[in-house]
Amino acid sequence: MTTTTPKIALPKQRKKMSHAVLFWFNEYQWTLLRLVIGMGIIIGAGGLGWLATQINPLYALAGAALPMVLLSLDILLRRQYFGPMLILLISTLTSFALPKGITPALILTAACTVFWLISQMLAYKRVQLIRAAVLGPCIAWIAICVFSLFWGWGMADPILIHWDGIELIEAAQLSVLVLSPVVMLLTAHVINEEKYLFWLVMGYLLLTTYGIGAEVAHLPLRINVRGLISTWAVGLLYGQLLFNSANKTLWWKLGIVAILGVWLYRFFYAGITWLSGWLPMMVMIVVVTFFRSRKALIAMGIGAILAVFIFLPWWEGRFSNEYNESGGNRLAKWEFIFSQPFVQNHILFGTGPGGYARYFMTYFPNNAASTHSNYIDIFLQVGIVGSLIFVWMIAALAWDWWTLFSTKWKNPFLQGYYYTTIGGLAAILVAMFLGDWFTPFVFNQTLQGFSWTVQNWVFLGGMLALPEILRKQQERVENPATH
Repeated sequence: MTTTTPKIALPKQRKKMSHAVLFWFNEYQWTLLRLVIGMGIIIGAGGLGWLATQINPLYALAGAALPMVLLSLDILLRRQYFGPMLILLISTLTSFALPKGITPALILTAACTVFWLISQMLAYKRVQLIRAAVLGPCIAWIAICVFSLFWGWGMADPILIHWDGIELIEAAQLSVLVLSPVVMLLTAHVINEEKYLFWLVMGYLLLTTYGIGAEVAHLPLRINVRGLISTWAVGLLYGQLLFNSANKTLWWKLGIVAILGVWLYRFFYAGITWLSGWLPMMVMIVVVTFFRSRKALIAMGIGAILAVFIFLPWWEGRFSNEYNESGGNRLAKWEFIFSQPFVQNHILFGTGPGGYARYFMTYFPNNAASTHSNYIDIFLQVGIVGSLIFVWMIAALAWDWWTLFSTKWKNPFLQGYYYTTIGGLAAILVAMFLGDWFTPFVFNQTLQGFSWTVQNWVFLGGMLALPEILRKQQERVENPATH
């Protein structure tokens, strides 16, 4: 009897095994990710004590925040709409900066951007961007900022002061100028449901309400309410009060009025000398009121005029101090800046991101103060070309807002948010003139300034997300069975 030796199909077995491994990995990839994160936390915790004693306590603090960072990455990989929410959370809670002035909000924004781009490439083989008028100027803005950096380096005056790491600092300023509009586009793309926008706004209002309460009550645990953070908090509250209170209880309305009262007390009474603190807030209130009720706006104007006359001596004393300390200084500073030859020599493309600081430190070491105007700051960095692109970007944002003006709003929350964003844009333009920041300057605020400005871009991105949110709502109405 002849026996036949069976053939060994080793390649086929290996193929089956590889398929089984891939299936197992796809089935349990998130479990594996959590296991890796858990092991990283355990191993990393052991090194914190050594970091604190041997190197720099701030590095130990950064290491202590590692679990939260890893958890955030786990969330962002699966639910990218949490990205803008985490950016607002981190920028509001962390008023400190890591070594070299790096802010956690900037790192998180860069991480969210990378995850967003990677997910786009994996899902669609390309990056899908929103359809909006502002997309073109945003891309042009990024391009001119990058070009101006190399232009500033290549065309720099040979006698400029140079110190180690200056190129890295100017590149860091470039990252701020680039990531600001990027986070706006990111928000517009991932906040594509009403519930995500609602969570974004409510979380921000809870944080800032605690922040202003802690400041007024002098609590030891403070959070970041600098820059235009306060203006957005007041605008979002006020917009919901005017447009989203029809079906709300009396206690809901009184609660919002009480919170607004605390904000107004802090800025219109206790902080009245800080013009750039309360004037943008007033612009926000006026614009939102204009779109809700012209009669209310007229009544508000009459009340403001009466208040000025009644408290005229008190107001005069404070405004004269503000003008003497800041207003007159601004005008003199602007005249001084535009009279400099290096400004005229770099009129087209500027001195590059952060570049003009070296010129002032070289030629006027005793007069290298701030420009006191974000507009002039932008002009000095990216020149006339970049300034025109910036104006184009602002005009495109206004146009994107206008395209929704005829919308018949069925959702009062979205309506309140919509009118708040145009008030916020108007407030930003006023604040920039007064020296507050829309695009922070690294030599003035360090990279930490990004935490005080990123809110502007996130909430404007929420405005750009409204068309997609409305489209999905309409789809659910027309095809309820598919949702």
